[in-house]
Amino acid sequence: VQFLLKGETEIRRTPADLPMLLLILATWLSAIFAYRPAESLIPSIRILLIFLAFRAVFTMSIRLGVRRIVLFYIYLVGALSFINIAIFLWYGGAERVFGPAWLAFENYSMTALPMALAFFIWSRHRGERIRFAIIIVAIALAVVASGSRGTLLAILLAVPILIWIA
Repeated sequence: VQFLLKGETEIRRTPADLPMLLLILATWLSAIFAYRPAESLIPSIRILLIFLAFRAVFTMSIRLGVRRIVLFYIYLVGALSFINIAIFLWYGGAERVFGPAWLAFENYSMTALPMALAFFIWSRHRGERIRFAIIIVAIALAVVASGSRGTLLAILLAVPILIWIA
């Protein structure tokens, strides 16, 4: 949409563009020659949307900067974590809670917690440290509330490695 509405017509290419476009073309070709073409529709749309999301994030990161996008991601997962904790407490801890993001929360939390820890370790001000400490605790509690052992294992492996590298 930005490309169509703005006077800027240059599209910056990435090394991932050609392989993704070839993959999209291959899924559309397989849908044409498939035994049941309707079953190929959802995967081809999914791949197209992943490519469009990649292009959108790439374009935003050029304009906004990677730091701001990563911070937005951490804050967003932190907000989801607070929602999940509230839902978990609402049910009295009787159910596993994934919140509005459902199963995607597992992937979000296992990447956001080490990122927040990195920002905590290298923060410049005490206020930043407190903010990231709160987010880290919230994400960890939300992972426990989800009962996801795979996510917990990924975090338990990533955090010591990050601390060792730091």
